Amino acid sequence: MRRQMDALVQNPTGWPASPPQIQLAEKIAGLTPEPLQCTIFSTNGTDANETAIKIARQYWKLLGKAGKHKVIGRARNYHGMSLSTLAAGGNLSRRKYQEPLPPGFGHISTPDCYRCRYPEEHPGCGPRYADELRLVLAFENADTVACVMMEQTLGGGGCLVPPKGYMEEIRRICDEHEVLLVLNEVITGFGWTGT
Repeated sequence: MRRQMDALVQNPTGWPASPPQIQLAEKIAGLTPEPLQCTIFSTNGTDANETAIKIARQYWKLLGKAGKHKVIGRARNYHGMSLSTLAAGGNLSRRKYQEPLPPGFGHISTPDCYRCRYPEEHPGCGPRYADELRLVLAFENADTVACVMMEQTLGGGGCLVPPKGYMEEIRRICDEHEVLLVLNEVITGFGWTGT
């Protein structure tokens, strides 16, 4: 750490990139499958998630679909403390003191197998929970939705693992409606589970 501090200017934005950043980005690109070859470094999760929302909106604008600007989040998810990440998240105890939050954010429920909303279908309730996304996309008009943002395994709201088939169906629905899927994964994210 001392050697790095002596060699580098304090640079939280990452621009211009330093040789260690470039080396780390190349290492990550070597470990991840195509097309995951780009890395954006951030100083914290709020900045990373804020950037993900901006990238999703810019992506659609560059494709000539500027109307795709909304974000669908999940109840009980936590994405950070900026206004847009609070709006994307569904943690009411963190949101309530910052309201009104920016418009353009909708929510679906988070699967909770302990308190399952569809007990008659448990443990096969994953697709049923995912169907909530279809309903929200219909209500919000999928042509106005840039991305769905969620923690795959909920962290701050209770360490909840999604039921089988849930994430696959979420992916399918997003593809079907041309909506990007942003996974803010802290619990089982890249580098957290060993090799």
